[in-house]
Amino acid sequence: QEAILVAGGLGIAPFKLMQKELSQKGVPMTLFYGVGSADQFCDLDFYKALTNLHCSTVDGSFGHHGLVTELLVEYLKAMGDRDNKTVYVCGPTPMMRRVQEIVQEYKVDAQVTLETIMACGFGACVGCAVRMAKPQAGVKEYYLACKDGPVFIMEEIIIDD
Repeated sequence: QEAILVAGGLGIAPFKLMQKELSQKGVPMTLFYGVGSADQFCDLDFYKALTNLHCSTVDGSFGHHGLVTELLVEYLKAMGDRDNKTVYVCGPTPMMRRVQEIVQEYKVDAQVTLETIMACGFGACVGCAVRMAKPQAGVKEYYLACKDGPVFIMEEIIIDD
């Protein structure tokens, strides 16, 4: 199995511990890390040591000039067998929405760590509601990121603003 990590900006944060764990288990990893400009990267030496690292900047100051999702598409297009591969994503909502479209198109399993405000942290305020892709009519139409997540199987949710 291969872990394909996609991080946008501060979305890199949850991957540091994950990469340490996967590295200890011998799981190969590829990291696509995108930011606005080169001065926004965080701890590149750490990520280079543990993964096959691909960087992008919107302004072209380092790595690929463009969006990190463009690199993901190139990678998945070139990949023959996509079985036993999982995409893990965290970052800005538009990026996560685009990754959701990409993994659907290329039929790759994916999980997402949502960056959302969780005001109370235990479900009382319902401020962290996430729409279900397949709502249970009359029972449940939303997950709560604080209780049900913040990590979700990507195909089970709708990523929107």
